[in-house]
Amino acid sequence: MSKNLIILTDYRGQFWLKSNYKEESVDLPLLEKEFSSLGYDVFLKNYADIDFKNDNYKEYYVFYQSSEDPDLFYKSYLEDILLGLRQQGAILIPDFEYFRAHHNKVFMEILRELYGTDQMKALRSWYFGTYEDYRKDNRIDFDKTHVFKLASGAQSKNVRLIESRKAHALIPRTESSTFNWYYWFVDKVKPFWGKRYPNYKRKSHHRRKFIIQEFVPDLDGDYKVLVFHEKVFVLTRKTRPDDFRASGSGRFSYSKNVPHQVLDFSIEVFQCFNAPFISLDVALKDDTPFLLEFQFVNFGTYTAEKSPHHYKKVDGEWKLIENKIIIEREYASAIDEFINYDIRHQ
Repeated sequence: MSKNLIILTDYRGQFWLKSNYKEESVDLPLLEKEFSSLGYDVFLKNYADIDFKNDNYKEYYVFYQSSEDPDLFYKSYLEDILLGLRQQGAILIPDFEYFRAHHNKVFMEILRELYGTDQMKALRSWYFGTYEDYRKDNRIDFDKTHVFKLASGAQSKNVRLIESRKAHALIPRTESSTFNWYYWFVDKVKPFWGKRYPNYKRKSHHRRKFIIQEFVPDLDGDYKVLVFHEKVFVLTRKTRPDDFRASGSGRFSYSKNVPHQVLDFSIEVFQCFNAPFISLDVALKDDTPFLLEFQFVNFGTYTAEKSPHHYKKVDGEWKLIENKIIIEREYASAIDEFINYDIRHQ
């Protein structure tokens, strides 16, 4: 198989983001150089440059990015291009299902249920497409505390704590609202137009999909973990004052004594998926790890870029290796290892 690699940039000519300053793109010339040094023929293309009518991308590797644009309009376009490439025989890195899970906690939970180990599933979640389906569900104990999450959002955006029966009704209803005056009026009129709409059922005005997740109490923080093949980078995050959320708190540190349960569990999760790297939010309660969230595409790289060290398992033991990394090199190295592993096991 050829080693042709396409790197797909967005309409601004950017690719993923680094953490030196806001909206900083990965160094594309350096990324191209790193892949070239590993024997790849690299082609930088914008999504809009993909021409299915005149070009054939069969067996090309495609390292792509997602988008976090408002309302995810542009992400919908990227989905079309990526599915087209996959249908033509290109090899997406990572595969399309992992793109689907970006800014989509519902599909993230589906991946957990499909591929996760028992410990990955220990923290239960339920997902819904409408508020009405949620209120009819009998699996959730509304007397217990839960976490509400809209399907899209990062850094604890659209995440709320539900602590009472009243909040179980109010928060999902409010946050899932898709209210529109025109459709509300039409929905009110149609039941009275019996000849044209016999047995009409009113439509939902709460269709922003969401998940309800079990709450892990008494945590003072969690761990942001990035795994690049065999390298594990860990950022310890403390919760915000008077808040249960650690993501986006700014209370970060790089410990040299990360519990082995977190490291072992992170590798366990990584190995469940067919991807070159992964971002994890992991909680530890009474030495038991819980998987809060995970992503494969366009995750923040602060944890790896700013870390003075990483962890790696050597002869069955975790070793702390002190060095600063170059994120472009880590992307190229992890993807090359991923591709070579697949080739060896075909």
